[in-house]
Amino acid sequence: MNLYYELLVRFIKPAAITKSKSLLNINFQKAKNQKSDDSLVVGSSARVLLQDSNITLEEKEEFFLSVRKFFVTACKYIIRKFPLQDEFFKHASVANIFKRQTADLQSVKYFTSLFNCCVDSDQLELEFAFFQADSLSSEILEAERVDVAWHKISQIKNSNGYAKYVALPKVMMSILSVPHSNAASERIFSMVRKNQTESRSSMNTKTLESLLITKLNMGICYDVKLSSDDLKKAKGDVVEHEDVVEVDSTEIKEYAKSKQRKEF
Repeated sequence: MNLYYELLVRFIKPAAITKSKSLLNINFQKAKNQKSDDSLVVGSSARVLLQDSNITLEEKEEFFLSVRKFFVTACKYIIRKFPLQDEFFKHASVANIFKRQTADLQSVKYFTSLFNCCVDSDQLELEFAFFQADSLSSEILEAERVDVAWHKISQIKNSNGYAKYVALPKVMMSILSVPHSNAASERIFSMVRKNQTESRSSMNTKTLESLLITKLNMGICYDVKLSSDDLKKAKGDVVEHEDVVEVDSTEIKEYAKSKQRKEF
């Protein structure tokens, strides 16, 4: 929604935006809702170029017409392709700790129903009320990721020494665990293509699986610590390979000598 809003403010009049109850209800194709050519946000460099260069009035009009078409097309694409009205994303903002005071309990209940969370509803409601009213520590507010922040919230103790938040962090962690794109899947397919190439067409599935698991779990290759057994096995395989190469090279030399004798 932020991207959609950033596009609208570039070519739609402020009055048309503020009067509308929802950004999605704005008729951005109507000329009366659009800014004048002088008010369109096209960037300072473009403005300087339009003023300093020898561009005719017709060319300027064509330029601004193209700008309007671009903004309209981009907004149409966002509405058609982006999940702006998806209920899941509307309620997911409840996990944002910086929006806790404006969050709605119904958003929490939406996810408990969606995930079939086995949490006490009364306890969850009370914890959410505490969460909205409590002052969070700087350690939580300055956490690098929202999942880290919620982990720290789950460790807060009450006056009796027990965890103050039990049910609420479970629901929030469930929200954060939902994949929000297919980038991870595409990354796996890319690794498959890089490992199972045409020159390795005979590679079986088990070997490919082992390579992918090693790649995903071990991190940076030069940081991997191998055990003594792994090193011995690797060295043994290298020795066997060198023996095979040596035998093959000897056979090739003998074959070459025999060919030379026949020629003489």
